[in-house]
Formats: sequence, C-alpha cells, structure tokens
Amino acid sequence: MAFKKGQCGNPSGRPRGSANKRTLIRDALAATFPEGEPGFWLAVAQQAKAGDLQAAEMIAKRLYPTLKPTSQEVTFSLSGDTPTQQATSILQAIAAGEVPPDTGKLLLDSVAAALGIKEADELAQRIAVLEQRLAEQQADNE
Repeated sequence: MAFKKGQCGNPSGRPRGSANKRTLIRDALAATFPEGEPGFWLAVAQQAKAGDLQAAEMIAKRLYPTLKPTSQEVTFSLSGDTPTQQATSILQAIAAGEVPPDTGKLLLDSVAAALGIKEADELAQRIAVLEQRLAEQQADNE
C-alpha cells in the first residue's frame, strides 16, 4: 500500500511505554546475570582472562574506541578579497607544502560554500528589488 502525499505512514505514532532495543537488552541482561550489566561485563572479563579473543576484543573496543581521523591545525596567509583570489591562495599554499591536500580541499569547499551563500543572498536581494518595482508599477497603473 503506497503512502498518500501529506499523510503520515504511522498516524498513531509509537505506542506509549513500548520498550526500545536498549531497554530490551538491559532486561535480558538482568534476567541472565544476577548483577545485570555489571555481571555481564564480569563474565566477559572472565572469558577474556581464560583466553577468549572475542571477549578480549569486546573489552578493548569499550575501553579504547577506534580513533577517528582529525585534521591538523595549519597556519598560512589567506590573501585576496574575492573567492577566486582566496581559492588561488589556498592552491598556492597546497603547492608550496604549507597546507596538506586534504585540509586544502576542506578549505576550498568552505570557500565554495561561502560563495554559494553569498550568491543566494544576492539573488534574494535582487528578487526583492524586482518585486518592489513590480508592485510600484502595478500601483502606478491603477
């Protein structure tokens, strides 16, 4: 059955009091282990101590989450008032080795995004001027 435009697929919403996955898992742990979640982790630690590599990996992932890449801070001279001049400045900094290529791409994307925002603002202003002129012409014709 296809959804109708403008109509929610589940108008009554999620029922009140329905348990989410986290609650269901905690309830299962409480039913299985006397101490609940701490008892579960105690059992996992005992298995890891006994040589279970999957249990050890589980603990390691909890204690030491995987590292996420971060961009390093760079300092360089961004010259130019126009987006084109700024982009050229960034490209020159990349070519000179002052800025890593991945960071340079982020900077270029930021300049492009700022340019898009500026263009949208200018278009909105131009439309407002055109609408005002049209309203004035219509008022003069009446």
